Amino acid sequence: MDCISPSSDLQTTNVASATHATVRPATVPILILHRGGELLAYAPGGVVVRIVNIPVTSTAAGDLAAERLLEETLPRQYRDIFWPGNLRASGWLRTMAPDELEDRTDDIHLRSRLESAKPLSRREAITEAIRA
Repeated sequence: MDCISPSSDLQTTNVASATHATVRPATVPILILHRGGELLAYAPGGVVVRIVNIPVTSTAAGDLAAERLLEETLPRQYRDIFWPGNLRASGWLRTMAPDELEDRTDDIHLRSRLESAKPLSRREAITEAIRA
């Protein structure tokens, strides 16, 4: 199988008369939204990130017009990416209350303790259950 050069994203090779695509491992960015609306994108060097704000509308026709405007104003290299098949993730923005953050932190600590805990003997398990 052929190797992928650092400058290529995709290389096609023929193996046993069949065409196979070999893709280099994906670079995964992290996107963080702050309370004030600031969006931060973290990724290793060499990854180009474009942050775009699509206009907010109140109708389906307005949404379509906003999407068309986005398509027309994006530089060409980004327009080639802006296709439904290239969507890798989506999510909803919502406010996280302090108690939700506390619950999430508690879950993370509990999971960490469970993963690092040694198995208890039957006697230790009974003793722990009685204490609780």
